[in-house]
Amino acid sequence: MRVKIIYAPPQGGDNFYEQSLYHVPTETVREIVSDFEASQKSDTQALACKTYEYALTQEENGDTEESDATDTGPQGIVALDFREIVSIEAFDPAA
Repeated sequence: MRVKIIYAPPQGGDNFYEQSLYHVPTETVREIVSDFEASQKSDTQALACKTYEYALTQEENGDTEESDATDTGPQGIVALDFREIVSIEAFDPAA
C-alpha cells in the first residue's frame, strides 16, 4: 500500500509538508492509522512518537508466497511524530 502523511507547517511557516511511503504492508498501515487516531483522541502525549519497521511489499506481484518465508528483502523504517501530523491517507494502487 501507499501512505501519504501531511504535516502541519513549522512554527511561522505557511506550507504543509507531505511525506509519501511506498510498499507498506497492510498491517503496518492499519497500525499507523490506528495510532494516529488514538493520538488525536487523547489529551495526553502518551503516543507522541513511534517508529515502525516493516518488510517492503511488492505491489506489482502479490503471489510471492514461497519467497516471503525465506526472503529477508528490503526493510522500511519510519519514525512519526503524531503531534505534527494533520492527516494520513492510505491507498492501494492496484485497486
